[in-house]
Amino acid sequence: MITAEACIEAVKLNGIAGGFEIMADMAAEPTVISNRGYLLAAESMVNLTNLRVYADGNRYAWSDCIAENVHDPILERNGIRVFKILELPETSNPCDELRLFIDRWVLGCRLGIAFRMLERLMSHLSNRVSFGQKTHQHQMIKQAVSEFLVIFTSLRTQLDMPTLTSVDRKYMHEELDLGMKTITRLMGGHGFLSGGIHDDGYISDFIKILYRMEHDQDG
Repeated sequence: MITAEACIEAVKLNGIAGGFEIMADMAAEPTVISNRGYLLAAESMVNLTNLRVYADGNRYAWSDCIAENVHDPILERNGIRVFKILELPETSNPCDELRLFIDRWVLGCRLGIAFRMLERLMSHLSNRVSFGQKTHQHQMIKQAVSEFLVIFTSLRTQLDMPTLTSVDRKYMHEELDLGMKTITRLMGGHGFLSGGIHDDGYISDFIKILYRMEHDQDG
């Protein structure tokens, strides 16, 4: 089972692309997930000869798929590629059990990005001075960061629970959305510039929208 700690460490050590590379540890072979006819993949995985594509309960050889690259500058500068699947091969291997990992991976990857955003925020504020002291030392900032840590730590613990219901997952995504938006606001104008936290938030939203599975099955 994928763990929150593994996702957080993967993003911390290898950037957001590391959150996609961890999929290689979840399956017997390196695997990328297709949903709604699109997939995201770490740049480092695209040319792997044994790469597999998971789609609708089946696993396909990536080399046999027909796909086109969709240009997205934010994803690309973060080592991630997006593809539109034009045609899947006729030959596939049933692999419905991987479905149980997908929701956890989506949440784990977003949680790793949230911690990355929080670290960027603290690094940014620690180098700024307002009203005669380091900005990150202001009580309002310290209180906000403390609240984030409580929420994110709770989500990390919850992600590692044996069972996550659809209600649990909905709540966790909502908490992550709220936390990330607040972090962006605390960055001021810097939070909306290309690169840095802006990229993190964009990719997190992209992952959530593309990969939240359209099923009510708990797992």
